[in-house]
Amino acid sequence: VTILLYAAVADGTQAFKRLTTSVRDDAVSAGNTAQRLSDVGEDALTACLTLASSTYGTSYLAAVVFARCHAVVDIRMFERPDVTRDTVMAYAKRLDQRLSAVVCQ
Repeated sequence: VTILLYAAVADGTQAFKRLTTSVRDDAVSAGNTAQRLSDVGEDALTACLTLASSTYGTSYLAAVVFARCHAVVDIRMFERPDVTRDTVMAYAKRLDQRLSAVVCQ
């Protein structure tokens, strides 16, 4: 989980656009499609990504990126039976609620 804080909302908006472009490109490379989320942050995107490793084989990541006021949040978790994209989206919603009080002042 990475939380990037910006003094100006416009800087965060620009960072969000660059980050979501990267996530979309990575999702397409993995044969997946990124999806917009309407119930997290002011703007949000989710995708399934892959990481290829010569040692461990292919790993799958659930990613959620969202913007809230002065913050951009990038959440990436390895998928396992107990950690799915739905789990990561639920975590993102809870984090968004807690961050709002701090980053929207």
